[in-house]
Amino acid sequence: MWLPKQINTNIALYKAIADALERDIHTGKLKSNDRLPPQRQLAETIGVNLTTITRAYGEANQRGLIETRKGDGTYIKARSTAYNANASTQTLQSTLIDFGFVNPGIADLTPLLKTIRQVGDATELMDIYHYVDSAGLHRHRQTAANWLSQYGFRNININQIILTGGAMNAIHCTLLGLFQPGDIIAADPLTFPGFINAAKLCGIQLIAISSDDEGMLPNALAQACVKQQIKGVYLMPNMQNPTSTCMSDQRKQQLAEVIRSADLRLIEDDVFAFTNLESTTALSALLPQNSIYICSFSKTLYPGLRIAYVKVSERDCNAFLNALVHTVWMASPLNAEILSRMIENSDIHKVAVSIRAAISARQQMARSHLEDFELSINRESMFLWLTLPEGWYADTFENAALRVGIRVIGAKKFNVDSGSCPNAIRIALTTEPDDERFQQGILKLSALLHQSPSLADAVM
Repeated sequence: MWLPKQINTNIALYKAIADALERDIHTGKLKSNDRLPPQRQLAETIGVNLTTITRAYGEANQRGLIETRKGDGTYIKARSTAYNANASTQTLQSTLIDFGFVNPGIADLTPLLKTIRQVGDATELMDIYHYVDSAGLHRHRQTAANWLSQYGFRNININQIILTGGAMNAIHCTLLGLFQPGDIIAADPLTFPGFINAAKLCGIQLIAISSDDEGMLPNALAQACVKQQIKGVYLMPNMQNPTSTCMSDQRKQQLAEVIRSADLRLIEDDVFAFTNLESTTALSALLPQNSIYICSFSKTLYPGLRIAYVKVSERDCNAFLNALVHTVWMASPLNAEILSRMIENSDIHKVAVSIRAAISARQQMARSHLEDFELSINRESMFLWLTLPEGWYADTFENAALRVGIRVIGAKKFNVDSGSCPNAIRIALTTEPDDERFQQGILKLSALLHQSPSLADAVM
């Protein structure tokens, strides 16, 4: 008998059960024409009232997932070969056009491969194959300090530069080393899901602070600090994920005053700095004693390098480093050497130019086919934020897109507050490496957006 194994407790229970049903269909656990348990039996088994199951089945029926056969029960709806839910996860992944995960699939690998060969031939670099100082080799940290100086940092103390295994490693070290379970961190109403999940793992409470088209509102943060014991604030000032908004220098100054006054720790996630020429001054540069600045290259350059440059305030260096030692000990010095060489020989700048050109072309293509819809997009953003037309809900559209072979990310996954959530989706522009497949995906999305949910379900 089918039972929902994982339930999202942040939404209405009947919707969570319908989501679990849909997830099991997509993963192949439930197949076309599989019989579902009677409503009363399922309600008694999982310990909910009958009305909840009735609503869950009704929701699943509206999504086109199930059908009731008179006198015979409820079954998983049969689907055409083109949108067969029985397809294995591997088959789905191989045919899926991925507009979900932000990934530099368009990056030119030639400079990377050249540098890897050079490092492999450099017999004098034996130190990169051994354990090193957990903060990173001195020469790698010096390269990092030079790189970060372009974001407004002055007179950088190299002892405050720490290399980590990507931005997520830096986020976990920050939360584990500088905060305690139960602490409160402020964030934008919509923010990076990786941070939301990391906070949950560490027992950190997130609260959403009101924002506008420039990001977090300084007055709203100040008021929240009066009402609650907020310990930190997580921000992406120069390219907010998922809305792609950028803060003005004036907004940064205003937020810096609030953060300094309330003695908050700023966690600044600047993972899109590599491709961003629109706004290059780090908010952390205004708050050297209150900030942890994270600059990673995974989402914008080569994910396999897994290197982030982190500038940590002097007071927090030891605690941050202690967390790094007790998680991964050190970032890979081999990867750090590759990145350092690409920076020092300017290959990284050549890659940046090509990626920015590709982003521009992808944006233009997306705009031309999605011009009928409300878009939020920054000039150098690797993704766009699309407000869905009336009738569509974010989770429903996300599932509908998946059924036609396209992955997008609905607003719910970015939502800090479990309450209201905008009907919007994020569309990644750079993950799909092939321009023709990218255009096909955009055209499919446009066609789906022009349909009503009921019509789209009937076609599927």
